[in-house]
Amino acid sequence: MKHILAASLAALAALALTGCTAAEPPGSAAVQQWLDEQDRASAGSGAFMSGLASTSETADAATKEGRQEGVRIEMDESERISTIEFTCFGAETMDARVSVESSSSAEASVHKVRCDAGPETIDTQDAPVSAVTINGVNADGFGAWAASFR
Repeated sequence: MKHILAASLAALAALALTGCTAAEPPGSAAVQQWLDEQDRASAGSGAFMSGLASTSETADAATKEGRQEGVRIEMDESERISTIEFTCFGAETMDARVSVESSSSAEASVHKVRCDAGPETIDTQDAPVSAVTINGVNADGFGAWAASFR
């Protein structure tokens, strides 16, 4: 299984340069610290992925174009996944947009997650999976997310 950590300095710089909004976004150092903590906490617990939040507008535009915005992991061979744990930081809520693919089908779902409530467990019904794509989305497009699955 490929492990992917998607948190780039360029994206963090773009996050820090976003325009004024009603709520103040967390600083890039706080976001990077949170991402690092999530990475350390996930060590040995299965696949881990993370990223910066997308705006609803960006994610919706990608969907209209027929593509899924987010971080993708493809398995060399299908693996059974029972749950995905999604957590977020820097926003009040975030939509966890999850796409789970098998060799014969794909299922997409959206789960509203309160970022201060701890990890949200998403049941994948122990499905045989060949690829997973996850994105954290909120209207303001700030904050970060992390997900792990086993």
